Amino acid sequence: GMLLQALIKEGLLSKKLTRATIRHAEKAHALGEKLGIDVGTDNAKAVEGADIIFICVKPQTVQEVVEEIRSQVSPGALLISVAASVSTTPRGCAGHAQHSLRPGSRYDWPLQRPLRQR
Repeated sequence: GMLLQALIKEGLLSKKLTRATIRHAEKAHALGEKLGIDVGTDNAKAVEGADIIFICVKPQTVQEVVEEIRSQVSPGALLISVAASVSTTPRGCAGHAQHSLRPGSRYDWPLQRPLRQR
């Protein structure tokens, strides 16, 4: 919730176009009200038609989520995982997602440009 809240607050995500999921249905309504977005529990439904998909779960859960959403990932979708040391494309959405970013990736926007040295 914190990452999503920050992206919405900074205007990087549109509330109207943003969907999120949470594991527990009883918390979905409250989070949706707090953030002003559609929140549910069905990962596959949430990614239907999405151009950008954030996977913000614990590393041991990433593969499970990728398996759930695989059939709904649009060709050319951008997958962004915030789980350290976990790839989202090789065993999951290969052939579906055009790009994948994860912690430690050397690419930034646009994806073909290496990160700036800091």
